[in-house]
Amino acid sequence: MGNPGQVSALIRPPVVGGVTELITASPVEGRWQANRTEKIVKQLPTLQIGVGKKDDPLRWHVKTLFYLLHARGFGLNGGINETAFGDALRDALRQFQEAAGLSADGVCGSNTWPALLRAS
Repeated sequence: MGNPGQVSALIRPPVVGGVTELITASPVEGRWQANRTEKIVKQLPTLQIGVGKKDDPLRWHVKTLFYLLHARGFGLNGGINETAFGDALRDALRQFQEAAGLSADGVCGSNTWPALLRAS
């Protein structure tokens, strides 16, 4: 079948969040060679006050942020569930950022998304 360590499979996963990539798997190591999640996270938008209003395509990212904060115990006053990034969401995000040791600026960007998505 080939030399040990040689890539034996090329897999094209479905499009996830607008991201398609080629991932390789090695039969010897038995694990993904590309960190697909990291690539997707790097493409997530920066969210701040005012985004996610009606007809804004970022509203679904705002909803994802809301759910991630809620799952981490930083829910919004009994579960206000909106797709617009308002004061309550910013305040919850700041609390999370502070607890995670990040700059508590209330903006969800390249440092905050990975912290929210961490498994621990």
